[in-house]
Amino acid sequence: MGFKMFVRSGSSGIIYDFFLYCGAKSSGREDCSAENVVLRLAERIPKNLNFKLCLDNWFCTLSLCLKLKEIGILTTATIRTNRIAKCPLLSEKDLKKQGRGSFSYKVDANSGLLLLRWFDNKCVHMTSTYCSANTSGNVKRWDQKNRKHIQVPCPQVVKEYNTGMGGVDLSDMLISLYRIPMKTKRWYLRVLVHCMDICKINAWLLYRRHGNQLNISQRSQLNLLQFSSQIANAIIMKSKRVDRPIGRPIKKLSTNSDLTETRGRKVQVPTPQNDIRYDEFGHWPNP
Repeated sequence: MGFKMFVRSGSSGIIYDFFLYCGAKSSGREDCSAENVVLRLAERIPKNLNFKLCLDNWFCTLSLCLKLKEIGILTTATIRTNRIAKCPLLSEKDLKKQGRGSFSYKVDANSGLLLLRWFDNKCVHMTSTYCSANTSGNVKRWDQKNRKHIQVPCPQVVKEYNTGMGGVDLSDMLISLYRIPMKTKRWYLRVLVHCMDICKINAWLLYRRHGNQLNISQRSQLNLLQFSSQIANAIIMKSKRVDRPIGRPIKKLSTNSDLTETRGRKVQVPTPQNDIRYDEFGHWPNP
C-alpha cells in the first residue's frame, strides 16, 4: 500500500496546500490525472486575481493552461513534446544551426497562449498565459567546445519559470535534514509525522521571513536545528512544573575540624524558553 502526496508550494518553500492520493478506489475522485491534480490544488487559490502558477512538464497540458486562465489563474510551465498539438515551430535541427539561445514561438490569437521552443544544450518547450517571448537578458552557460563560459540569450518566459519553480524541492530538502525518526508499521503514523515535518519547515521559513523583515541579522536568527530543538523541548516540557526546594538552601560544611564553609561555584540554571515560561501554570511558584 503506497501513498502519493501532491503539494502546492511557493517559491520560498512554504507549502500552502496538499492532499494524499491513495488510489482510484479510495480517492473521492476517480480520475487523478496530472491535470486534475493541478485543478484540485488550485481550488483554494482566489479566482480572477492574477495569481501565478508554475508547473513542470509532468502536469502541464495546453488545455489545463486554458482552464486555469478561464478562472483567472495565470500559468508558466514546461511542456512535453507530445503535448504541443503539432504547433508549427522551427525544428530542433534548424534551431541548432542558429546557435544556442535561438528560439521559435507561436501565440494563439484568441486565448493569448504562448508556446515556445528554446534551444540551449537541447530544446526546451515552454508555455505561458501571461509571459512574452522577448529576450529579457542573457544567462551564463559553459561552452564545452571552447572550454569557457558564454552568454546565451534567454526569453522572458524561461526566466519567469526559473524564478517561480523550486519551492517543492527546497521543502523536501529541508525536511530531509532533520526528519522526525519514526520506525513503525502503522501507515497513519508515518503520514502524521510527515505532516508534522511540513508544519515545522513552514514555521521555520516564516520565522526567517519575519526576521529578515525586522532587519534581524542571520547570525542572530535560529538555524533549523536550533529551531527544531526548541520545538521538541517545548513539547516535552509543556505543562510540567519545575520543582524547587522549599525554604533556604542548606549550607554544606567541610569535614575539617574548624568547620569552615566551602565556597563552591553556584550552579546556573538555564532560563527556559518563552513557550515553557509562559504556558498555563508551569511558571507559577510552588505553593
